[in-house]
Amino acid sequence: MTARLVIPPELARALIALGALDGETFDALYSVLGSVDEPLTRDVLVERLAAVVEEDLADGVLAALADAMAARPETRDTLGGLVASSLVLDDESESLAESIATRLDALLRVGGPALLAIKRESTLNDQHVVFDKARIATDIRPVFADTGEAAEVTYEVGAVIVHTLRLDVFESWRPVSLYIALPEDGLALLKRVIERAEHKQQVLRDAVELGQLRLLPEL
Repeated sequence: MTARLVIPPELARALIALGALDGETFDALYSVLGSVDEPLTRDVLVERLAAVVEEDLADGVLAALADAMAARPETRDTLGGLVASSLVLDDESESLAESIATRLDALLRVGGPALLAIKRESTLNDQHVVFDKARIATDIRPVFADTGEAAEVTYEVGAVIVHTLRLDVFESWRPVSLYIALPEDGLALLKRVIERAEHKQQVLRDAVELGQLRLLPEL
């Protein structure tokens, strides 16, 4: 049985657009990726690619490359061939599938810092749920001094400040929004957790730079 990948619709559209690019534009895209000579953030890499293709396509191509690198093909086909054969294309699209396979393989062979950026993206996204963005909505909610069962209206009313944390994530590449009501100390708790994570990140960076990261347990 031929192995097939489950490719999210957003990435499928980017791959099809990649295969449909004219030769000159693809060559320019390949040249930009190949000319990267230092480690870059994902946003900067997208910005550079957006100089030759639409920004949405640049972003989608990088995401598709990272997703492809996470695949573990069990066939003798190339990774590009495996991805192309997993796409749902029209029966007449054999040339498009071949173009996608060839170009995907070419971009994955670019090597150097660009490939490291793509592999980093692949490693970070190799999770069931991936964080996208967050915000906190703050509301004042009235609190009435009755049970709501009596016919009489009470004028004893107070107020409470309610914070709602909204997390936008991708769950198996599907956008999902989570709404979480915070307790009274919720903001302070989140602040402490983030500060602790930032501290651990700095400790790890220093340990890596100084070569002091140890594998435990030490025998």
